[in-house]
Amino acid sequence: MSNVSSGHASSGYYKAEGYYLEGSNDAEKSSQFYGKAAEEAGLTDSFSDDRFTAILDGQTPDGRTLGRYRDGEREHRPGIDLTFSAPKAVSIAALVGGDTRILKAHTDAVKTALDYAEANLVQTRRYVNGQVRTETGCKIIAGLFQHDTSRALDPQLHTHAVIANMVKDSNGDFRSLSNEALYNGKMLLGQIYRSALAQNLQDLGYETKALDKGLFDIKGVPQELVDTFSKRREEIEQALKDKNYEPTAVASSLAALATRSAKQPVQRSELRAAWAAEVKSLNIDLQQTLREASRHQQPSFEAREKSAGDAVEFAIAHHSEREAVYAEKDLLMTAMKFAPGVTEKAAAAELKEWVKDRILYPVDLKEGRFYTDVENIRLETENKNLMRTRIGEAVLDLRTKMQVLAQRSSDSAIAKKLSETTLTAGQKDAVGMVLSATSYVTAVQGYAGTGKTYMLETALRMAQARGYEIEGLAPSHKAVTALNEALPVASTVESALVRHENGANLGDKSKTILAVDEASMLSSDSMNRVLKMASAQDYAKVVLIGDVKQLEAVGAGSAFRALQDAGMPTALMTDIQRQRTDEGRSVVLSAIAGDIKTAMAGVNQLTEVGAGKLADVRNEIATRMADTYMAMTPEQRAGTGLIVLTNALRKDVNEQIQGQLRDANLIGQDAVEVSSLVPRNFSQAEAREIGSYKVGDIVVAPVASSQSPMTANVLYTVTSIAREDQKLHLQSPDQQTITLSLAYGSTDAHKLAVFSADKQDFHVGDAVKFKITDREHGIFNSAEGYLKSVGRDRFTVVTKDGDELSIPTDSLAARGMQLAYASTAHDFQGSTVDRVLLGMSSTEQLTTQKSFYVALSRMRDTIHLVTDRVDKLASKIADETGERMNSLEALAAQRDEAKSGTKTPAKDRDEARQHERDIQVGKPDKKQPEKVPKDHDQDDKSKDAQMSFADRFIASMTQDQKQRDERSR
Repeated sequence: MSNVSSGHASSGYYKAEGYYLEGSNDAEKSSQFYGKAAEEAGLTDSFSDDRFTAILDGQTPDGRTLGRYRDGEREHRPGIDLTFSAPKAVSIAALVGGDTRILKAHTDAVKTALDYAEANLVQTRRYVNGQVRTETGCKIIAGLFQHDTSRALDPQLHTHAVIANMVKDSNGDFRSLSNEALYNGKMLLGQIYRSALAQNLQDLGYETKALDKGLFDIKGVPQELVDTFSKRREEIEQALKDKNYEPTAVASSLAALATRSAKQPVQRSELRAAWAAEVKSLNIDLQQTLREASRHQQPSFEAREKSAGDAVEFAIAHHSEREAVYAEKDLLMTAMKFAPGVTEKAAAAELKEWVKDRILYPVDLKEGRFYTDVENIRLETENKNLMRTRIGEAVLDLRTKMQVLAQRSSDSAIAKKLSETTLTAGQKDAVGMVLSATSYVTAVQGYAGTGKTYMLETALRMAQARGYEIEGLAPSHKAVTALNEALPVASTVESALVRHENGANLGDKSKTILAVDEASMLSSDSMNRVLKMASAQDYAKVVLIGDVKQLEAVGAGSAFRALQDAGMPTALMTDIQRQRTDEGRSVVLSAIAGDIKTAMAGVNQLTEVGAGKLADVRNEIATRMADTYMAMTPEQRAGTGLIVLTNALRKDVNEQIQGQLRDANLIGQDAVEVSSLVPRNFSQAEAREIGSYKVGDIVVAPVASSQSPMTANVLYTVTSIAREDQKLHLQSPDQQTITLSLAYGSTDAHKLAVFSADKQDFHVGDAVKFKITDREHGIFNSAEGYLKSVGRDRFTVVTKDGDELSIPTDSLAARGMQLAYASTAHDFQGSTVDRVLLGMSSTEQLTTQKSFYVALSRMRDTIHLVTDRVDKLASKIADETGERMNSLEALAAQRDEAKSGTKTPAKDRDEARQHERDIQVGKPDKKQPEKVPKDHDQDDKSKDAQMSFADRFIASMTQDQKQRDERSR
């Protein structure tokens, strides 16, 4: 998607872009009007160059002229260009093979995508009663220009859909186009086009094959021919290689511009003759090839229905694992990527079935339509109930008045002891919460750098003096290492849960307090399992410690925040101690408050790079960060943390620093290349899907299973894939072959770790980090150190703790080893350094208030920010909190927006309103009233008022489940 510049605001430009000879019949046939506003204006016959040029200039069909005047000159943005390109084999079949049916299939698919855009993404803004309102579903006028060549004159069927900056609103008035929704939905439109095209081709008898990232092509066209007619692609790939860029969408787009050749208008007869000659030189009978390729019987209606059902089921499983509330457009995109030929309409119809069965629940907000699901709602509700049902239960099982008096005496003693310490007020409140709060589940909400570790040390000493212990849990090995500074007994959340769920005897925990650090990084599911484990093991109480302002869980649900919102007793630690200056504390506090302008003003040093060239930004930021780091003294480098947001930038910064250290003879000159592992980060749904895998992938089973042929922690390589049988053929390092079934019902893929292979050089002296746990060699995920020696067969690593470990180069540990000069904000959370060197782009999706706050708050003294545009970055951070909605929170927001009248109309409004009515009339189950202890801080009435909506919704949902169970019987 691109803006149409004033110089290109004519149909003649787009015809010329297709290399048609001026005035030729081919040029005239290539253009047509599109859109409901075009139809209403009578623009349905032959295309008019002059008429469309006037429309791009802002001259409306009803005689008005759009635009704004500045210094006496009218300004008007002509419009936007959406380009839809057919896969290469499809282009060859249509343009070289002469199957003209494909041209119509392509045009119909383009119109399918534009139909969706016009109904769901085309917007305008207008003032209503002094407030800006956004209207969706406006009518458009567009020009469609079909082209048949790339700039290298290879066959490339594509259409420019030029949407004029002129839309017709519900009042019949022409207004300017607000293109934000179109921009955000451009990837979805591309997928809608490809899915519609795949279905159209299947209708013609062609068989399609799925490729990576939702792409597809038709079977039967020889790859040799595809490569021959891909000269333009080769030019772009070479340009990316020359610039040392990864082939991202942005980089590829700009490389395409950089390699554009001059326009070459030619006769179509000459072009077709040249293409035919290239085919003949390869000894390929293209006509016979296409006859065979198009003989496949089109899939039945039932098969398509099943395909759409499978695709939507996959999409829901994938998104609901990682988000409690997910956008409809993301579900549609994932479903269409899952199976070529599953169209947007088929996927949308299938979604309605899931809503009808009350498994999905629509959430209409001003940002559009979202969904949540019965499982995420259940987890959030159960977590709330696990917390609330034990509110009022004391650490000591208080049964008599004497025990109550004894507890009060103990509380007084604790308060007196705390008054004699140097703890801050927040730390004292937190220790009191840990030791004397009468609620079973409590929280400590502490900002970064408020001294939570020292607080826990004090709490442990005071607990032990009263006959209690405190055990710690944390979500990562790195967090456990930090927690061990205060609590000698600590483990990862997952390892503790596995021990409990496997039936291990954990001993008597009745006098042990369970402290869960970094609780903000627990998903709803993990929190649910932790609370159930604590109750089952009879821990004295549970204390959740974290910061809702920092980065959240990778999985679905922000459980720590949800429990605080539900009334969990919480001590606040707001006295920041990490920063050693008032100015530093002010910067961090401004970031916490969302005052990004003030926070930016307090940054010690700001460096802008890139000059607006998007493809160069990452390289420029990496270079500047490496140069700045190398200009420091060794002591300064040791106290500096380099933080970025993406793994791609992390890799660039690390490699640039490594290169400069080598050139300066600060690390060894000889390198050893390791075949490293790059996590593919599959969801469980992706791990179970055969189409997720590629030949060459590395697959590891972290835990042995009697039902799986895989040995735990062995690196298996995918050698071939039997898609029809749903089986992976794997080879172990000792050349043993096994078959892994991913067929429906198979448990082989459960919790598989899947990696792609990469290459990484290491030198003596390199700073390294381990990202894969390898217990055999004493390495845990997130362990850091430096390389004392490197060899073909073995590395010697000195860890930060001073341990010297010998690690084989083909081990799990070595293949999960990374350079550690720079880290992502996610990896760096929990660390402290003297100074931070932060690389942050205004265009990155991960640029949010949370990532900004985490990065800033790591420093004791100074922060140096390297970015592309300071003003754009500040605006991006201010707009993106990074907070994800919980299920019950989203449903309540929908209710509030509906009441206030601020909700933007979304499709299927009536259906959403019916669900809202169902929720409103639901009744709590009187047979199981929620137990609220008499000494709880809130009275019964205020609690009912606070929770009534959620309770009514859960009651309604429970009734729905009962009805489904009865029907299934």
